[in-house]
Amino acid sequence: MKNHASPKPINSHSIAQLQPGCPLHSVLHAQENHLIGHWKLQADFLDSSGNKNQATNHGTHLNSLGPKGQKNSAAQFDGIKNYIEISHNQTLDVGAKDFTISLWAHTEEELDDTLGNLITKHDPVTRKGFNLSIVNNACVTGSQANYRNLQFGIDDDKQSVKWKDEGRPGKSIFDHCMAVHNGNLYVGTAEGHTNTDQGHVYRNITSGKREDLGTPWKSNGVTSMASYQGKLYVGV
Repeated sequence: MKNHASPKPINSHSIAQLQPGCPLHSVLHAQENHLIGHWKLQADFLDSSGNKNQATNHGTHLNSLGPKGQKNSAAQFDGIKNYIEISHNQTLDVGAKDFTISLWAHTEEELDDTLGNLITKHDPVTRKGFNLSIVNNACVTGSQANYRNLQFGIDDDKQSVKWKDEGRPGKSIFDHCMAVHNGNLYVGTAEGHTNTDQGHVYRNITSGKREDLGTPWKSNGVTSMASYQGKLYVGV
């Protein structure tokens, strides 16, 4: 797997720590008009912001094609052991302020491994920090999970929103599979205990409301679901 990354500068405050498997490099911020970090990844791993947050290289190579197709203008990661590390100091502490991350990344269309973190600054002990990742969980049994979705997570060791019970689709015994298609959440159910019961497909409309799209076959369960090239496919 070949991953390339090159960051773009943006006004703000910044934090940075790149973990193994990262396909990118970045610039982070937290205060307007004050750039904290800018790692160009062109010939060196220096911080061009003037804050001297120099990066430590762990196996990456600065010989890849960048955003404009120029050689030696992006870092290449092997997706296994390569990463870039920026040690923490006070200039990288964004606190409760807004911050911006800007970067460029490229992956091959077909991969033999999962994608992962692009940039992360998180303490698993105190559960404080953030991470920006490419989530690629295709081929999970029974359901198509997130495929190359850009995911941002931030935590301050607290849960601000409580889980809400959205009820049971139809007469389902359990929800067998789910997929997002054209911006809507679809659910495939297993219903009943006999061969005459039939599994349904439901489309979530709003909180607590869903549309019954019927039964695709005589089976009592819709066991798999995938969105592919503009169409929704189900398996029973």
